[in-house]
Amino acid sequence: ALDTTGVVVVGATSGEGSTRPADYSRVHSNNQIYASGEVVGDSGSSFAAPRVGAALAALHAQHPEEDSQQVLALLKEKFTLSGEQGQPPVLDAVALRQALEKESFQGAQGGWLLHP
Repeated sequence: ALDTTGVVVVGATSGEGSTRPADYSRVHSNNQIYASGEVVGDSGSSFAAPRVGAALAALHAQHPEEDSQQVLALLKEKFTLSGEQGQPPVLDAVALRQALEKESFQGAQGGWLLHP
């Protein structure tokens, strides 16, 4: 069996803010998170995966003491929109970008707090 430890399986939505999986994206029970697969003039799930990777890297840089699964949990808890029925959450890139620009994250004992 393929060892997928540390792998995040990403699906694509049909655009920023959309929670509907794109027609070109594989809908699979292994998908953990979705992100926009749209860019100006093109689309594809290969555009969604780097968005999630960049989001995880940005959060991990702010929280180096956390492991990859903890950072993914933080991303899913604080920076996602609810997916379509039964689908994984969708990256809310706008909310993440705003929080990172404010540098408003602080670790808190027993959890994470977002300070406005």
